[in-house]
Order: sequence, then structure tokens, then C-alpha cells
Amino acid sequence: MQSCPITRKTYGRVACNVVFLSFIAIGYASAQSPSIYFYSIESNVNNYSLLKIEFDTYLSKFGSYKFLPFKDNVTFEKFINSDMHGVCLLSSWHFQQLRAEALIEPFLVGRRNQANTQRYVLSASNGIRNIQKLRGERISSAGGESYTRSILSKMVAKEDAALLDTIDILVVPKDIDALMIVGFGIVKAALTTENSVAKFGEINPRQHKLLRAIATSEKVLLPLIAAPVTKGNDISHLLTVVDDMENQAEGLPRLRMLGLDGFEKLSAGQLKSLLR
Repeated sequence: MQSCPITRKTYGRVACNVVFLSFIAIGYASAQSPSIYFYSIESNVNNYSLLKIEFDTYLSKFGSYKFLPFKDNVTFEKFINSDMHGVCLLSSWHFQQLRAEALIEPFLVGRRNQANTQRYVLSASNGIRNIQKLRGERISSAGGESYTRSILSKMVAKEDAALLDTIDILVVPKDIDALMIVGFGIVKAALTTENSVAKFGEINPRQHKLLRAIATSEKVLLPLIAAPVTKGNDISHLLTVVDDMENQAEGLPRLRMLGLDGFEKLSAGQLKSLLR
């Protein structure tokens, strides 16, 4: 299946594959041995087939493990709610949305540039100099409407909270998509991670220069490794394999395909924050 490039003309179809087709997981069938189920809007993965091949090849050295990347959150959530055997790798915000329903608990947190946290950035077109200028406008986000509004509410001053009700949220597949359509004039601003903003600068420096950061969130955790709290889900060895990837010559390049340098155990404070 060919991807649908987002351009000024084609985005009105909202991404040809998103509205009319529900992407299936690459490697849909469940495995007997524990697998890694992956979905994250922050990773900006372009080639899911290559990602699966690279991780399957690496994991095969340690057991009959499989890497199952998902292109859409609906299929991913169905799997971890019903047929998951192994661990899932997902955004920390997504974990907090799903943990009660899916009965999953966190074990490891990703690390990038010696930090396991990141910030969200509200990037606006150059003509927008503060959040007040977004009253009645539309912004893009890949995090879903409810989560986007939750993050925004923590990024604005109390006196500006009411204007959030006037803002329309356009939900898109990935962070990079959210940033790209600001340049097309489809939206006035985009809410993404700071890492996605930096990545966008590498991909499209011309459009990146037209963006202005008008608000920044507090720090949030990078993607998590989580697993069901059910009996019979033996993940101890798989967790060890994942935790040690950064120390392996063939492991680190795979991690960087996900935009990470490694994983580490969550602190007591981080666990408390995630589970409250």
C-alpha cells in the first residue's frame, strides 16, 4: 500500500488511508512467545515493514520473539485489550489513557540524550505571536482531542483558559503531519513534542523556519514499556533483552529507529505519577 503524501491539495482527503481504511498491524497474527506491540505518534516512523524486519532480526538472537508495529491506534488498542502476550511500547500519555481499561503497568521508560522526559511545544505560524491570537482558530495534534485539550489547559495562563473552548482541534496521524500542515495554512498551530519539532527541522528546514514556539509544557515522560498485569504473561527475559539493547552493537541502531537511545527503570516518583 502506498502512503498518501500530505500536500495542500491532498490533505482535504485527510489522509486518504486514515479516513477510508483502518490500517492493520504489520505482522497481525499473535505469537506464542512474548512479542513487543508498538504504537506511538511521536516516533515518526515511515517504513513499518523495515522496522519490523530490523527488530525481528535482532530479537531472534534471544528467543522466538516478534516485533509487532501498528499504524493505527484502534487496532493497537484492540490487541492490548484482548490478545496481548508480551509487552507494549507506547507514549506515556497513551499509557495513562489506557491503563485502567487495558490493565497494564509500566516497567521501563525510554531515554534520549541522557533524559527520560520531554516537553510539548505549541508551534504557530509566524504571524501568531501569542496564544491569544489563536482564539477561534484551528490547531493540529496527533494526540487526540481530549488529550490535546488537557495538555493545552496546563500550558496557558488562567486568564487564557476560556479561549481554549474556541479552538478547533484537527487530529492527524503523526506529529510531523501536524507540523507540516501549519505551513500549508490548514491550521494556525500544532501541538507536538519538542523532539518532533527538531526532527521537522531536519526534514523540512524551510517550513521549520516559519514556525514560532508560543507555549511549552512541563516535562512528561518519554515512551514506556508496559505489560498486562495478568498471570501467565512471562516477560522477564524479554524485558532484560529490551533493557540491554543500548549495550549491544546491533541493538542501539534499532533503538534509534524509534528515536531513543535506551531504556531505564522508572523512579518511585515517576511510577506514582503514572499510576495516580
